[in-house]
Amino acid sequence: MDDFELFWKHYPKKVAKADARKAWLQTKGVRPDTNQIIEAVTANCRTEAWTKSGGQFIPHAATWLRGERWDDELSVSL
Repeated sequence: MDDFELFWKHYPKKVAKADARKAWLQTKGVRPDTNQIIEAVTANCRTEAWTKSGGQFIPHAATWLRGERWDDELSVSL
């Protein structure tokens, strides 16, 4: 499985895969390694922003990648 497919497997909102793949390639020079990206996705999955309303406010993967959202400071509910 290539790195993008591994990321896609973990990203909770499965829409616009082609755009997400394009964003993956576009962010190659700035994004951390795949394991760190997956850790960031996993952390985001525990935030109120991503859990409220059945995940309605989870951004598309391409938006998340292009926005370098792996660097966001998160407020995680326990």
